[in-house]
Amino acid sequence: MRKAFHCVKRGETIRDDRTPRSLVGCRISKISCEKRSAFPLSFVSSFVYHPRMRASIMLPLVLGWLIVLPCCAQESAAREMARQREDLRALQEKLGQFSNDVRAAQEDAAAFKGDLARLKSENETLRKEIARLEGLIQKLDAAREQNRKTIVEEVSKELATFRKTMAVESSKSVPPPKPVFEEAYEHVVKKGEYLAAIAEAYGVTVAQIKEANQLKSNELKAGQTLLIPKKSSTARPKSSAPSKKKSKNG
Repeated sequence: MRKAFHCVKRGETIRDDRTPRSLVGCRISKISCEKRSAFPLSFVSSFVYHPRMRASIMLPLVLGWLIVLPCCAQESAAREMARQREDLRALQEKLGQFSNDVRAAQEDAAAFKGDLARLKSENETLRKEIARLEGLIQKLDAAREQNRKTIVEEVSKELATFRKTMAVESSKSVPPPKPVFEEAYEHVVKKGEYLAAIAEAYGVTVAQIKEANQLKSNELKAGQTLLIPKKSSTARPKSSAPSKKKSKNG
């Protein structure tokens, strides 16, 4: 069998369309193209694409992936489950806090309802008390008005009675008119004189002398001037300049 050799050029691959199909998968035994190191590429290419070598490499890889993938999946599932557990724990805590808030709100609402009922009861009691006090005030106002009318009537009656009484007493207490003397004598009291002696000397009474001079007692003072009414006269004496005899006109 005649062997053929191919010089690998830059940019060529094992499966290049320009390469004859008879050379695909064959081992490269001679490298004479350019001074570049193309040996590793050609060697690896022939090694990898060889049917037997490809099967021997792929099988461990597949088995490794079959072993590793479940482990990775389990680890990922464990991490996801842990994360979900943390989220669930956080949700449970939030739910507990929310439940506490709801419970506190319910307690506050119950207390508010109790206070509202108590306030309604107290309000109703106050309304009744206000109505009672208003009725009592109205009764007191009516009684006070009646008492005022009664007092006014009684005071009016008392005033009328008092006026009548005062009118009667005034009419009774008016003294009779004093006698008016037309003529009178003037007498200057001397030391040792007294009313009885003076009245006897002039022929009048002590009462007439006291009435004419508005004396309240029988005491006299020396130098005091007295009016002595005439015995037959009804004129009232008047004070004037000293004279033996004094008339009404002076």
